[in-house]
Amino acid sequence: MSRLAPTALAALAALGALAVAGAQPVLSAAAAANEALLADWDPIEVIDSRFEALVGDGDRRLKQVAYLDGARTEGVSWVWALGALTFTSGNCPTPGDWDATFLVGTGGPKRPRGATPLLAPSNHSNGQVVDGTGSAWVTCETTGRQLARVQVDELGHFVSKTKLVGEYQGQPLNSPNDAVFHSDGSIWFTDPQCGAPPARRARR
Repeated sequence: MSRLAPTALAALAALGALAVAGAQPVLSAAAAANEALLADWDPIEVIDSRFEALVGDGDRRLKQVAYLDGARTEGVSWVWALGALTFTSGNCPTPGDWDATFLVGTGGPKRPRGATPLLAPSNHSNGQVVDGTGSAWVTCETTGRQLARVQVDELGHFVSKTKLVGEYQGQPLNSPNDAVFHSDGSIWFTDPQCGAPPARRARR
């Protein structure tokens, strides 16, 4: 299983408050306005004391880390070996036709703050889960109709993408949606028909 994201990144994803960024790491005027709005939110309420170990005594307000106009963000995962966030820009074709996988740096010379595209196109990747290495993850490709493993180097540069599975019982997958690692190392994933074009849907 992937490690938990520090601070409130997990909460951002759960609340649907994460806006994402395009190729430029600088927030747009709309993003800046949203950031000001988020600054007015009350701090996150801690229900489970174990959350304290992640956030400490720092500022627990929700913070916008990136923005991408018109995209449907998915696959938020913490790439813990890099200290960076990865996400996808949409699980199906959109009017803006966003189709990429991004890395969000936290600052510093190796990982500048802001989002940069890692894979474009990404076959409208949806859910993602980081593996035990902390520098690679499994991604569910909606229009690619497969699960693939994405590997990056220590600087967050793309290294390779390897197909893991693209069919079941002799039929192509529909539109893989989400994945998770079992404790035995196997990958469990969902494969609904919602993202696949009707003519290409596998019948089961």
